Amino acid sequence: MSYCHFRDETPKARKEHRCYLCGLPIAKGETFLRRTGSGDDGLDSVCMHIDCEVVTNTWDSDCWENHDEHEFRDEKQAFYERKASVLNPRLIDTKMEVNQ
Repeated sequence: MSYCHFRDETPKARKEHRCYLCGLPIAKGETFLRRTGSGDDGLDSVCMHIDCEVVTNTWDSDCWENHDEHEFRDEKQAFYERKASVLNPRLIDTKMEVNQ
């Protein structure tokens, strides 16, 4: 598949949308990312939570083509847990104490 990225916009939702990555709703009034491009099927536009799109910064085209919403939610949670542990190492110690 060949994809050409045209632009990203960050509008405020006038209606509820579904996130292309996690599959969860984007609420009316929420700022989201709209990515527009062209693929084998012509022009396409997808909506994503901004915090979901951040997780994809290291993705290649294969990851985009084969992602699964449920697996993505796990990947997103792990991504933000790693980020939190780097910003606040004490957070890991607290979680370990709670889990023991």
